[in-house]
Amino acid sequence: MPAQPSKVLPDAECKCVHAVLAFEPSSHAAEVGYKQPSAVERIKSMSATHSGPNKRTVDTDAFNTPSPASFPASLVLPGDELAFDPDYESQSLRSWIKEKDRNELTDLRNVIYVVAPPEIDPEAQCAKAWASPQISKRGHSKAEMAPLPKVEDIIAYLGAFYTGLTVKPLPARYHFTAWDPSISKRSTQARARDLPRYIGLTTASSTVRIRTRHSQPAPFPHQLHLDDLLDALIEDLPADAYAILLLTAHDLYESDDDDFCMGRAYGGSRVAVVSMGRYAPELDEVQGVGEGLHWWPASHCAGFIREAVMREKAPAKKKVKRGVPKVVQAVIEGEERERKAKSPMEEAVSAYRMQYKEVKECDPEELRELWLSRVCRTASHELGHCFGMDHCVYYACNMQGTASLIEDGRQPPYLCPVDLAKLLYATGRATTEHYEALLAFCKQHPKNALFTAFEAWLSARMRELKE
Repeated sequence: MPAQPSKVLPDAECKCVHAVLAFEPSSHAAEVGYKQPSAVERIKSMSATHSGPNKRTVDTDAFNTPSPASFPASLVLPGDELAFDPDYESQSLRSWIKEKDRNELTDLRNVIYVVAPPEIDPEAQCAKAWASPQISKRGHSKAEMAPLPKVEDIIAYLGAFYTGLTVKPLPARYHFTAWDPSISKRSTQARARDLPRYIGLTTASSTVRIRTRHSQPAPFPHQLHLDDLLDALIEDLPADAYAILLLTAHDLYESDDDDFCMGRAYGGSRVAVVSMGRYAPELDEVQGVGEGLHWWPASHCAGFIREAVMREKAPAKKKVKRGVPKVVQAVIEGEERERKAKSPMEEAVSAYRMQYKEVKECDPEELRELWLSRVCRTASHELGHCFGMDHCVYYACNMQGTASLIEDGRQPPYLCPVDLAKLLYATGRATTEHYEALLAFCKQHPKNALFTAFEAWLSARMRELKE
């Protein structure tokens, strides 16, 4: 990597303090052809009509022009989703309203059901080992794995995120069972070719065949087919359900070319699946995702962005200026500019910097909290597709597409102004109701670095809306 001395360059031995924040796309964005929609385009994208806000939109706060220090642009670093597909089509509020497959909320269909990870029947015990990562040879112990996030905490978060809807557990418990009992009784240590190619998923209405495959590379020895799980949900959708979400501890795949898949939604069918397995903090080192020092909100650290571009970008066709992006804010303690309050992103970074711990420094409860925050962010994203929201290209946003676990950690938990306008249109709620519900949730998780940062961002954003 070419030498790039800088006082804000992250250093593994000396913790980066995120001295400068960048709110524009990285220099890599221009190289791959991504250009953030203009301010005028972004304002128009929040309108239900060509002329301006529509009466159906309850809260006009969603149409105030936001500061980049509140809603930064997408980073677009090497390997990010928008770096692979910089021309991805945008979805404005107006185009979302006109979407034929979008499902309306009704008085008779307004519940989000969450299905807990399926239990495993005795005759399918081989599936239990499939959900246990094989990392002991790398100096880790399975006993060190934090317990799965509590389903009730995930439900509470989604209830806050989708304010106005009832979010509750599906009454019926799902079970993994043997599809071919003669094969399933074999040892869990059997060779991959001897393990069952199918497993049964017993839902409230039927038992469905789920394809499986041996997983390469590790950490999980076997994977389940994502599309089969989604199809099972479609058949089991309750009459009053707006959407249904299945959580699983198992690793998933979608096609033969996939290494793995963290989640997926069939938006038009109102079903979603999220795998929690690879979000376990103890797997970060094994999966090469690094420490969380520069995950959201610290992902907007200018020094980190510059280093990421220099380290991994492909040879440029033309010289690109590598200075600090135009829109930056100093946040080093003692160097803040004189003003009454800091911006939402500055507040979030300050809170994150105070709360952040390396995984190896966390106790089991802190690890569970970290795991919870990762699952909540993906679960809210996948359910957003059930509301008809497409991947976002306007801002850094919870509805961005993601190409890796690393990018996943750099994305924010909030909805950008465009996608928030869609949610408010659908639910008839106000911005303040949405933010206050999330704020109340975050305050209940003081050991969670992401939720602590989100709490700071929410507080500062609500203060902006009152000014």
